[in-house]
Amino acid sequence: AGDQMMALQRSRDIKLQQTENKIKQQRLYIAIDSSNLVAGQTEIQIYTRQFNAAKTMYYSGAISLSEFEKRTATFQNAVAKIQVLENKLNQSKQELYNVIAEKDNILQEYRDKILKAEGERFGSISNAASTEYEISKLKNTYANYDSRNKLYYILSPINGQVGSISKAGIDVVLKEGDF
Repeated sequence: AGDQMMALQRSRDIKLQQTENKIKQQRLYIAIDSSNLVAGQTEIQIYTRQFNAAKTMYYSGAISLSEFEKRTATFQNAVAKIQVLENKLNQSKQELYNVIAEKDNILQEYRDKILKAEGERFGSISNAASTEYEISKLKNTYANYDSRNKLYYILSPINGQVGSISKAGIDVVLKEGDF
């Protein structure tokens, strides 16, 4: 059981390290997506100025309708690009939150597994102690029966005639007819 707990802890540590790497990687993605969004916002400012200038030039007759529509399309593409970059940044942030939640799930999962293994280990130790208690109890019972059983026999320390017989108890003497 100790080996099982150590294996679970090693496995947990490896998974946590993998998750930490994912978190670092996701933070880098967020930094990249943030930089791309800032660059896109700078572009949109430029395209907004160009669009406003093109609108003024179109209404004053300095540029043709096709040139104005071309600049309008460029401006709208820049606006769409900003929305794509914002969505990508939000997805990266959401992925970071998911990886952090995954880390918490890993911690909880392995905490439960380790506690279960410890519980099983302590249960085994308890069963072993209970078994040893039962063995001691049976040995004691056997010793009691054995010593009682020996009281049914008359044993003499030397070979020959029995001079006196005593009954179990304190200073009890048996007479010839008592046995």
